[in-house]
Amino acid sequence: ENEQTAGEETDDLHLCVDQGGAETYFVLCDEYDLVESVRARTLAVLEQCGFQLERQEEPLTTEDFRLSIQRRFLDPTATCHDQQVFNNSLLYLRFKKPGTKDDYETLEEVAPGIDFQYDYHGNVRKKEESKAD
Repeated sequence: ENEQTAGEETDDLHLCVDQGGAETYFVLCDEYDLVESVRARTLAVLEQCGFQLERQEEPLTTEDFRLSIQRRFLDPTATCHDQQVFNNSLLYLRFKKPGTKDDYETLEEVAPGIDFQYDYHGNVRKKEESKAD
């Protein structure tokens, strides 16, 4: 599961997973863990807390939600490091909308009142977006 080479030090990541301002969960992982592993750990935390969606008929699976940083969904097959998930990153828990195949909650639904202008943390502009002198 981890891609680091023998003897290479890795960092533990303490992640905050926000569920619409209603709850914040904390997940510990390694920077070279796959995002899918973080989703599985998040699911375990949800199960421990007794979390249930309205009208939920079957137990939750990792297919029932996605994690995002700002507007960007995380790729479950990539590592946290590759997806720029760092220590103390704030991830948003976005559940699949009932009766849909691949339609998930929007950030406006999960975090109302927050203006997400960028796909990444902070107000970082890409080089081509920066102002010309």
